[in-house]
Amino acid sequence: MDQTKELLTRQIDTEIQSLATMEAGSEAKASAIEGLNKLYKLKLEEIKLENEQKLAEDRLDSEIISATSNLSEQKKSNRVHWVLDAAGIVLPLAFSCVWMAKGFKFETEGTYTSQTFRSLWNRFKPFK
Repeated sequence: MDQTKELLTRQIDTEIQSLATMEAGSEAKASAIEGLNKLYKLKLEEIKLENEQKLAEDRLDSEIISATSNLSEQKKSNRVHWVLDAAGIVLPLAFSCVWMAKGFKFETEGTYTSQTFRSLWNRFKPFK
């Protein structure tokens, strides 16, 4: 695109310089002005296409950045979810193990004589 733009600019400059040497009101000058208008329109179209391409690239870059940030946020939420799930499993098991150990230590005779431990024994559910 840069080469095309540069060639158009050179040709426009050449046409403008040749206009200065032409006779006013002649058909050659009118034809040269018409050709210059076409070249200038081509240059404007080239600039317009270049701007649209830059805009599309910027839009694509912003979409990539947005997708990347959404992905990192999703990874963070997944980690938090995993930690909470693990805590939901480990904490009740730890609680049950601690109280069962204390209850077994208290109940050294082998029978469940304590009313508290018997009621806790029914409520121990390490699994759902």
